[in-house]
Amino acid sequence: MMINRNYNYKWLCMLRCSSLDEESVKLLKDAGCIMVFLGLESGSDKMLLNMNKKANVCQFSKGINLLKKYDVLVHGNFITGFPGENDQTVKETINFIRSCGIDFYRSQLWYYDHITPIHKDKDLYNLKGSSFEWEHSTMNSKSAMEIIYDIFKDINDPVWMPQNSLFNFDSLLQLYDFGFNEQNIKLILSTFRDCVCLSLTDKNGEIGTDIMLKLQKTINFQHTSEKIKNIERDMFFNLE
Repeated sequence: MMINRNYNYKWLCMLRCSSLDEESVKLLKDAGCIMVFLGLESGSDKMLLNMNKKANVCQFSKGINLLKKYDVLVHGNFITGFPGENDQTVKETINFIRSCGIDFYRSQLWYYDHITPIHKDKDLYNLKGSSFEWEHSTMNSKSAMEIIYDIFKDINDPVWMPQNSLFNFDSLLQLYDFGFNEQNIKLILSTFRDCVCLSLTDKNGEIGTDIMLKLQKTINFQHTSEKIKNIERDMFFNLE
């Protein structure tokens, strides 16, 4: 229906890429979908089984390849620390993030909620604690956070996406509407990540030449849209 009515707008959605086939991806693209959010959660088949995801890494890869074939931007979300997580499963997930072809990613700390099915297996995994403070047989929340930091620090391709802030997945669509393109957005997020990494590793450190050059590029886009020029003017006015 959306294709037949030729709606003139772009949209994004959340979906399960393990269920995709080429026909459905082509329909998504033709209907105006330009980006998708995938709750992949892990790049380890062992962890996907523990999570009862009813999907495997091979299915994820196939779905992502189809999405990229039709130039749909892909964000992959990952969870670190689910019961059963260990050094090997983390390594598998990191390798998957690097190689699967997604455009953006985020790794989040597992949240232990006692109303979720995994709580029934608390004795099996020796689960203790709740929310973001927990431990089980193979990991605890503190070590999981250290892993998340290492992932954030070491992986810049795909590009890290902020969480629960003024900028998140939905913000991408707004930037596209303002005239930014994929390269602009990735450069902005990559530069922001570089600055955060610097502040975390050396609070008194100065921004190096490489980061400065990237910062200059992010504010020197040659936009033709009057809307963007007005936004930039307002942003710098507010900063002053």
